[in-house]
Amino acid sequence: MTNIVLLTTAWGRKHGGVNAFNEDLCVALAARLGRSGNIYCAVVAPSGQEIAGAASRGVTLIPISKSKAAEFDETWAHYVLDWMKAERPGQEVDWWVGHDVVSGEAALYGARFQGRPALIHHMNYHAYQGLKSADADSVMFKVDRQRALFKRDAVLFGVGPKLQNSCRALSGREVTQLVPGFPAGLPSETSSDEVLRAITFGRLDRDSDRIKQGRLAAAAFGEAFKRVKAGGRKGVRDASLYAVGAAAKDLKPEEDPREIAKHAAGELLTVFTLSYEEDADKLFGTLSSCNLSMMLSLHEGFGLVGWEAIAAETPLIVSRESGLYDLICSAGGAAKGCVRDVGIAGETGDASYRAQDVDEVAKSIVDIWNDLKGAKADARTLKRTLIEKFGCRWEDTATTFLAGLGVDVPPPGGSGTGSENVAPRRAFTRNEPTNGVPRCAELTVDTTQGSTPAVFDLLPELRFGRWGFDVDDLRVTYGLREASLQLSLTGCAMTGARLGDTEVGSPFVVAGGDNHWAITGPIEGGVLLRKALGDEALCAIRCDGEVAHVELNLSCAKTDVVYTFEAAKAEALSVTSERILGIFLDKCLGRANHATGDVSLSRVVLAIGAAQ
Repeated sequence: MTNIVLLTTAWGRKHGGVNAFNEDLCVALAARLGRSGNIYCAVVAPSGQEIAGAASRGVTLIPISKSKAAEFDETWAHYVLDWMKAERPGQEVDWWVGHDVVSGEAALYGARFQGRPALIHHMNYHAYQGLKSADADSVMFKVDRQRALFKRDAVLFGVGPKLQNSCRALSGREVTQLVPGFPAGLPSETSSDEVLRAITFGRLDRDSDRIKQGRLAAAAFGEAFKRVKAGGRKGVRDASLYAVGAAAKDLKPEEDPREIAKHAAGELLTVFTLSYEEDADKLFGTLSSCNLSMMLSLHEGFGLVGWEAIAAETPLIVSRESGLYDLICSAGGAAKGCVRDVGIAGETGDASYRAQDVDEVAKSIVDIWNDLKGAKADARTLKRTLIEKFGCRWEDTATTFLAGLGVDVPPPGGSGTGSENVAPRRAFTRNEPTNGVPRCAELTVDTTQGSTPAVFDLLPELRFGRWGFDVDDLRVTYGLREASLQLSLTGCAMTGARLGDTEVGSPFVVAGGDNHWAITGPIEGGVLLRKALGDEALCAIRCDGEVAHVELNLSCAKTDVVYTFEAAKAEALSVTSERILGIFLDKCLGRANHATGDVSLSRVVLAIGAAQ
């Protein structure tokens, strides 16, 4: 019997993302442990309703009889020990789980008496507080405190890739990455294909907004409205913006999203300033009715509000300085091509945002507004891609967490093989797609398509994205002008017409000889971007035998790789430097065919054989 105690200041969505994360993790851990363990959560002053609600989901709340607090005092671990002695005689705490500086010190303190500590890293104080606060002494006190915390002996976890790396740097030890689950039971997406309904999150006081950039979202919304209206779009007056977390009395004009949007648009717009919603069902209901979410943070360790937007299949504009963006990028160029990413420069003045940021975000809003249906399709694809890559179930998060602790549990999802009485005549298996360098294209194939007939449609999905990296003060971004798709067949043959043989179908696909297709679009900013294939079959395949092999290879010519360079200081990048960097990157391209000079971008293999 394993007893795990998580420590937090509030139960549920109160007071930000740490508490929301904690609740979902607790419930998932209780479900995964089942009868082999107990999940407790020590909470400051929980209500009777919260205690009963948690118990109904398998979690026992241990009340800490203190007033509301921003942090969990380390000595409160004695409340937990006393409660266990009184309510669970004979049992001890095996694991104390602390959430960063909020409750990490209390977890370490409790482990001095029983059990072992584990720490979850939620925020890089050096990056986050350094941008948020002008009080350098206060910031460095928090930075030093966090560094000392993660140097202590404990099992370490980080939420997403950015925080995993940050925790490694703090501790000098190995850290397990936790990917949150998508919320279960989300309402069906109900947003319009014509009328923009946008949402953003963040408190608008000066320090908070310097990080969260909620005022920027309002200004960009107003600017985008002005541009779309000037373009003659109908129904533009019906657009609206939800500013969640912005509800406050006596907002100054420079803080009020309604005033900011009105100033940018030159007229009054529909802007709702709302309080943070503790009721998850209401929040997700609002999200599902929106067709644009903006997470524009100057820095974000992960970004749960953006994650929840993805779960709700809401098109997303996301800051590049977020762990969520890093996670999306790690899923490949196809996933990255499903969101609009923006670089936020930020501002220390009263406005807290810059004109260049307004322009960049407004461009992304206009792009989504002009194709809401396509943006929503991208949002659905992004969610599916992330699920395929990371699972994105809290059950998976709990399994990873327990494995990090060394707690053995059965594999998630059970071992059932399905209830079908009749096996399909053919079994289709796909290898993990191989994606080469540069990581700005991704090819996948849905293996559920027609797995029983002798003739099936080959329906690949192909997406493009820009890719970039930083070298000191230099930002390097690259993409593709054109790509080539080659089909190789063994034990089977194409039958019927191919996509691109006629003008009917995708305008971006041109069929050539030798089972070859040229991919010429869609083009944005001079490079291939977003979805090129996936709505229509590339061709039909006829399998005469019991075993066949289908291979798709995506490649491009080196000359079709487009580089752009941006330097923080204009004088830092000369024409000569640009040429040298271009030559260097050209030499670094991986998977190049020495005979043709082409670069391999992505490869997918379908192995088709008799069902077992």
